[in-house]
Amino acid sequence: YKAFMKVHMFDHGELEIFERVGLRGVFFGSALSGPELPHLTYLLAYDSADEHEAAWDAFREDAGWAALKTDPTYADTVSKIRSTFLVALPYSAVR
Repeated sequence: YKAFMKVHMFDHGELEIFERVGLRGVFFGSALSGPELPHLTYLLAYDSADEHEAAWDAFREDAGWAALKTDPTYADTVSKIRSTFLVALPYSAVR
């Protein structure tokens, strides 16, 4: 039960913060099967590395995030974070 609270946290607060601070989502998904459940996967788009850093800095400093991450309901819900950076090709709609 506790492990699925991260998905709940994401759906009930974190996505709103993403939008507010400029973390531009391309897609968000939650795995239905496989190892290491639950896990979330999402793709965010930025025009530059500086924009990426500024958006994540704004996220970390957001009052809503401070409230969510200290809410006892969501204690110990993050176990691993993996980041991969992709570069859009010239014909990509993500640009």
